[in-house]
Amino acid sequence: MKAAEEALAVEKKAVAAEQQRVLSRTAEDEQALATILAERQNLTVGIDQRVLSTYERARKRWHTSGIADATSGRCDACHIALRPQFFQELKTGEKIMTCESCGRILYYNPPISLEHELHQKV
Repeated sequence: MKAAEEALAVEKKAVAAEQQRVLSRTAEDEQALATILAERQNLTVGIDQRVLSTYERARKRWHTSGIADATSGRCDACHIALRPQFFQELKTGEKIMTCESCGRILYYNPPISLEHELHQKV
């Protein structure tokens, strides 16, 4: 009986130490989350509310990012090919465009040619 009580006391100490560690980690995580949310709030101040709501809608719907690369002529998130005229308009970058299939905001990142660098003599 005495051995069982000693084992129980040791286990209680281990559980208490684990609880303290968990509480400490939770406090750290909550502080980091608050910092990130404050930074996000500061960054979203300058964004048009319609664009922000479009992004939030896509982000919540897909549980990932609300944006997708379309450099290859297709939405990299849902892999649907973009209509040629739509893709040309996206390449101009004059307005914010969303994927007609998944609703994510699309961006075009033009490829950079380094051919001239390869042929230069050092």
